[in-house]
Amino acid sequence: MLSLPNILLPLLFLTPFSTAHATPSTHKLEYGRYTVPSRASNNGMLEITDQIDPPCKDCLITFMQVALEYADGSDADADTGMWMHHFVFVNDRETTYEGETEGHPFFASGNERTALDLTGGGQDPVGYHFRSTDRLTFYGELMNMLYEEQTVVLSVLWEYVIAPYTDYALATPYWLNIGGFGDSDRPAANNSRFTYSSPTLTPDFHGRIVFIGSHLHDGGTLVEVFKNGEVLCGVKPVYGESKGESADGALHIVAMPVCLDAGRVQPGDQFNLTATFDTFEYAPMVNNDGSLEPIMGVAVAYVVKDDGPPVKREIDWKVWIPLGFVLLLLLVAGFAGVRAGLRSRRRYAEWLKREQYQPVHGDEETDAFLEK
Repeated sequence: MLSLPNILLPLLFLTPFSTAHATPSTHKLEYGRYTVPSRASNNGMLEITDQIDPPCKDCLITFMQVALEYADGSDADADTGMWMHHFVFVNDRETTYEGETEGHPFFASGNERTALDLTGGGQDPVGYHFRSTDRLTFYGELMNMLYEEQTVVLSVLWEYVIAPYTDYALATPYWLNIGGFGDSDRPAANNSRFTYSSPTLTPDFHGRIVFIGSHLHDGGTLVEVFKNGEVLCGVKPVYGESKGESADGALHIVAMPVCLDAGRVQPGDQFNLTATFDTFEYAPMVNNDGSLEPIMGVAVAYVVKDDGPPVKREIDWKVWIPLGFVLLLLLVAGFAGVRAGLRSRRRYAEWLKREQYQPVHGDEETDAFLEK
């Protein structure tokens, strides 16, 4: 006999979200092919600005890394004369802390190509939320160290969770920049040691810092993030081991370590960044006319706020309206099946009751025996 639980069993397979912990999916997206002029033209520099859609809507980003390649997929790096000078990605939605310029920076990298991994290698379910209405802008510079133009492909490797992400904590990025809340460039100097500092950032919430990533230009020897005057995260850039590793024969930064689980935040704490340069030890980048390239020193810190508002999944009516119609049809069919089953059972019971009171007719011998 049909029963309501059996009828509704198919609905379990139509449930759009699992209650299990969601695993991020990986996607590599291309954001343009660019021809970078030779070093003889504008010092081989190409400035890029573009507005793009996020890789997903109503999702949590857990990992991000910028790549620069040639058309054949090989790496475009200093050893081939191509340089990813820097890239900054900005979320164009409302700003989140006082003093910030329009837009919300959430990622920065140079030729070291540091990855943003909010999960600490999969150990901590944390993500940065993209809303369905968000738009992104990236600002960057590519530099060609050869005296012939080169064409390269810019792409980003993303990892993100669509849904469910109820098990994930929401992280908010905070930007520390020696240029303040505006231009990041600062003048360099030859054969000297000097330090630049960022403005102070004072939060008004409790939380934990899950990730700090930084970017520094050649000549830099140390980036430090301070909390109340004490070093919270100190990073020494890694330079190439030999000058032969780059097309211009100079030593360049090839890696910037990151800081994970960097400590607690509470209202009134004061955070700032310092970038230290030693151009006696490492030469800054030089233009064709002998002038020095400006330098940068930035960091982005991701903070998970205590008792912060949960990320609410936005309703996609294009999915839910057709799905709701299908569910309604199944419910109607299910109740119709149950009703038909009950009606059949009632008719069978009535027939059985009638049969119990019908006279029994046997053969002639049996009837004669009964008459005696």
